[in-house]
Amino acid sequence: MSENDFDVFAVLLDAAYALYGKALPAEAKAAYFESLKDWPMETVRAALNAHVRDAQRGQFAPKPADLIAQWEGYTAHDGRPEADEAWAIALAAQDEAATLVWTAEMMEAFGIARVVLDRGDQVGARMAFKDAYKRLVEAARKARRAVHWQTSLGWDAEQREVALTQAVARRRISASTAAALLPPPDRIDEGDGAHQVRANLQRIREQLAALPSPLQRARAARAARLREQRQTVRARKSGMLEQIWRYAYLYPDTFPVFPLLTYDQSVSARVRPECRCPMPVPAAQAKRKAA
Repeated sequence: MSENDFDVFAVLLDAAYALYGKALPAEAKAAYFESLKDWPMETVRAALNAHVRDAQRGQFAPKPADLIAQWEGYTAHDGRPEADEAWAIALAAQDEAATLVWTAEMMEAFGIARVVLDRGDQVGARMAFKDAYKRLVEAARKARRAVHWQTSLGWDAEQREVALTQAVARRRISASTAAALLPPPDRIDEGDGAHQVRANLQRIREQLAALPSPLQRARAARAARLREQRQTVRARKSGMLEQIWRYAYLYPDTFPVFPLLTYDQSVSARVRPECRCPMPVPAAQAKRKAA
């Protein structure tokens, strides 16, 4: 990041901390920015998003060390294929009819291997590709660059539909990107099967439109985590209150005063059936002592 990115960085940081009901002073933001200034802005954004979605670390406001840990974990599973899978994907670049969804590292590595491949040496081309691809991926991860999937459209419309649909299912491109790359109905050549092609395209568009966006998935996941956390806290509070009432009933002399604490009917059913009375603890103790 450059100094010009500080304002955008501050907005991202404020938004993240607002989720936890906190705010950072200007001095802390400056120190935060200084510790991450070697990172690209898109990497900082990805690390912040990963932190707030993390079931464990995401329970607390992010510190620079948290973002670094998120990114280190992300690079191990950043969606970049292994070299053998990348080679199998890149080989389709020889077919002008095929639609490719590949990364910048695949594209550059295949450009290096293409010279060897054109000479008919597929084994040598594969080795050259794998060496170049591993080197490029390592450099990208060291530079903290997120994976970027690109599309290269072939002339075969049916193969395009299959490739784009698979890419969306694997979360390599968004549904809106895939829908924009499908040919509109008025550009389909008339002929045998044209009506079926239009119907298939419409079906695929509807399926893509029904898929949740990354933001919607993130919101749903966060809402599910919050519901689970609330249920856990509620269960803990209920258990603690039950223990307090049980102890207060058995040892009333050790609880002379319970300010602002009233009896909970849902807890009373699990403590003693004869204690079902909506009254403060001191009143209940006085009643037992009088008896």
